[in-house]
Amino acid sequence: MHNAHSQLDANSQSLLALADHHRHTGHLAQAENIYQQLSSSYPYSPVIHYSLAQLYQDQKQWDKAIFHHQQLLDLQVNSAEAHASLGYIYDLTEKWEQAEYHYQQALHYDPNFVAIHNNLGCLLQRQRRFQEAISHFQTALHLQPNFAEAHNNLGNVFWEQGELERAQACYEQAIESKANFSEAHRNLGQALQAMGRIPEAVAHYQQAFEEQTASVRAAAYQISGQLLESCLQFDQAVIHYRQAMLLTPYSAHILASLARALTIQGKWQNAQALCQYALQLHPDNLLLYLKAITAIPIIPHSVAEILTTHQRIFRQLKQLLTEKLPCHQDPFQQQADTLFFTAYHGLNDRDLQSQLAAVYQWQCPNLHYTAPHCEAITFPLLPNIHSRRIKIGFISNFLREHTVGKVTAGLFSHFNRQQFHISVFFINGTDNRVSNFVRQHVDYWENLPLNLSLARQKIAEQELDILCYLDIGMENFSYFLAFSRLAPIQCNTWGHPAISGIPTIDYYLSSRYLETEHGQDHYTEKLYCLNSLLAFFYKPELPDYPKTREQFGFTAQQHLYLCPQSLFKLHPDFDFILINLLQRDPLGHVILVQGHDPHWGTVLYERFAHTIPSILIQRIHLLPRQSLNDYFNLILMADVVLDTLHFGGGGTTYEILAMGIPIVTCPSELMRSRFTYGCYQRMGLTDCIAHNLQHYVDIAYRLGTDPDYRYFIKSQILARNSVLYENQEVVAEFERFFMMAATSTNPL
Repeated sequence: MHNAHSQLDANSQSLLALADHHRHTGHLAQAENIYQQLSSSYPYSPVIHYSLAQLYQDQKQWDKAIFHHQQLLDLQVNSAEAHASLGYIYDLTEKWEQAEYHYQQALHYDPNFVAIHNNLGCLLQRQRRFQEAISHFQTALHLQPNFAEAHNNLGNVFWEQGELERAQACYEQAIESKANFSEAHRNLGQALQAMGRIPEAVAHYQQAFEEQTASVRAAAYQISGQLLESCLQFDQAVIHYRQAMLLTPYSAHILASLARALTIQGKWQNAQALCQYALQLHPDNLLLYLKAITAIPIIPHSVAEILTTHQRIFRQLKQLLTEKLPCHQDPFQQQADTLFFTAYHGLNDRDLQSQLAAVYQWQCPNLHYTAPHCEAITFPLLPNIHSRRIKIGFISNFLREHTVGKVTAGLFSHFNRQQFHISVFFINGTDNRVSNFVRQHVDYWENLPLNLSLARQKIAEQELDILCYLDIGMENFSYFLAFSRLAPIQCNTWGHPAISGIPTIDYYLSSRYLETEHGQDHYTEKLYCLNSLLAFFYKPELPDYPKTREQFGFTAQQHLYLCPQSLFKLHPDFDFILINLLQRDPLGHVILVQGHDPHWGTVLYERFAHTIPSILIQRIHLLPRQSLNDYFNLILMADVVLDTLHFGGGGTTYEILAMGIPIVTCPSELMRSRFTYGCYQRMGLTDCIAHNLQHYVDIAYRLGTDPDYRYFIKSQILARNSVLYENQEVVAEFERFFMMAATSTNPL
């Protein structure tokens, strides 16, 4: 370009400098006028064509910019820079074939053109040509090791491929090369979030946005609030959301996030009021309507409140189905909600769940996706069982140290791998004992990116025959993912023992030990009952040196009734049991365990203040959350365990029965209340199964006050409980279902 300047006389060079000044100071019309005058006098000047191309490029007048870049290239046909400039314009206008051609030409004339290796890598990444993109980014970094943008872009490729550790390393290199690189901080925060390293993720998100505009900083507070919420730090999440509100008080997304956090804390009335305020600002926002609808009591004060809540939800969802309020954004990214807590209300919520799913299906077109291999499904999927291995996929956010992981992990090490190809898709995949065990015992595994479009593509690439969601509704990502058709046959099972309501889910896998003859009435999916229980459970390792009662603040004379379930499982009907049991047994003490949020205990005791005499409340103890070792110690010191009504223990039942501690249970018609009942039925032991609430109190009282009877029941449990653990029948029954589904001419 400097040689081109020498072709202009001194006056023309002064005019060119003046035009450049006008362009850089925003006086574009004056700049264009001078450039055009000079172009008339010097039609073959590369520098003038370059200046005009830059001017039109700044104004997004792409055709004019391309014209002058082409003129420049005609004058400098062997110029890497000229090819690079034209390629960049085509890149900006998404004419990727032309952009790639000119980038490649630039590299032909200058193989060490670092910026073009980076640009070409980005272009190839957008086309999902990942290996080629990686090659160009690595070449750029070989030529310029401290090229922060190339480190960041290489990290993005690894992120898209689900290689989180490699992505993390690249983002860290980018930040090392350029400390205040906001984009790299944000990307590293995203990677750390996906790896479950939430405090580190929050720090990098804040670093990314600390010097940005108010709206950008508000977005950072919102993101960090979401991360804090995901690790159950609700008080801190609310603080961050309120900071975001101070910066952008009218943001629908931030108002919705705050409403969600308040709902989870049990402050559902505050959440509803906030939603009503937000709807005045954004009357056409579907997700705000849904936030208001799903702002419900987590710990209801009464059965009447539950009934009123369900009636309101049904009425409002029905109304949304008559309106057109389309949401074209990813509902997961917008923090849309499910009806998680209605499962704990003791009612058949099939109609509510199906109504909610219908609203999302109607109003959110981007939830509709069908994997290519599912476009034209014909049955049977396999003409016979010897055709090939049946491809089974499992998806969960909880294949870790969680009930879902505990009751499921053992299946993967026992499936017949000659007949079944097993894939597992982790949501928020982290490294821990359970997840690593699963990875070691499957044919293929993937950490899904928390992006519906990318996750759908990764699952679709496996061309599964059957996809099994282990816990739809337990968290939001798998719920929204389940609206897609990613396998010819899709099923749901008991990780979250509630229906999905989603029409693309074909089966609900349950057990004959858990269902009544009218079980199908509770499901939108087709109910399939295994002839076994559903858990492949390893007996827990118990503490070598159990704690004494005194270490927990109790005495040997007291009768201890333990209910170690989540506080939102304590249905208002449970108060009858507490009142009658404590009145009947003056030495009785009930032990509860604090929930993830301290407000839950506050809300529960507010209810107790209205339903239980204060003199009895003094013998209801709310202990802090316990470590795993102390949780086992609590169970070992209890005389009796009280199963919650309407939604009982699952994994906890297996742990408690492994120790021989008797659990009193009272099953209803709903499967989610029948896990303990099913275990007792499988053991052939019915002494602790109550027929009604008064019978429940009678059983609990006898066990709590009669040590000989309690010892007898404990010995019976210990003598019979082996059928519950590492049971090969469970594996065989899952395999029988998979075989039926793959080889039947009419599986649905």
